[in-house]
Amino acid sequence: MKKEIAAIYCRLSVEDAEKRAAESESIRNQRALLLGYAKKQGWAVYDIYADEDYSGLREDRPAFQRLLADAEERKFSIILCKTQSRFTRNAGTAEKYLHALFPLWGVRFVTVVDGVDTASHANKKARFVFRRMDDLLDLSEAFTGIIFAQVKLIGFGIA
Repeated sequence: MKKEIAAIYCRLSVEDAEKRAAESESIRNQRALLLGYAKKQGWAVYDIYADEDYSGLREDRPAFQRLLADAEERKFSIILCKTQSRFTRNAGTAEKYLHALFPLWGVRFVTVVDGVDTASHANKKARFVFRRMDDLLDLSEAFTGIIFAQVKLIGFGIA
């Protein structure tokens, strides 16, 4: 039986930048979690891709782009992330890769925390729900920012 080869992807958002040292604790924790999971599954690890200080809404993340190029070149058969939101917070990007390009390239997408596994047809609804939750979280954060801005303006007698 052929041993599966996984690529690990970790990301730290811009919002967490002030919490990091040379390498953030978040990235170290994600890496440890994912390496342990891969070992438990019996998967070899091709490489670890990590983007620090990048929003999950952006597609121009350097390690993310390198991961996608290597996936297209079929250097591994699994992409392993802590959560789907570590991979992307953009529903269109998730749809594009998880449901179109990864199957075309023979790449399985797996997350440890939220249980996403594109090899399982049973959890397609769960992937949809997680994408919608991320969309709502993004809207909630934007709405909160607008409210706080209005409160500050009112406090200064501007609005």
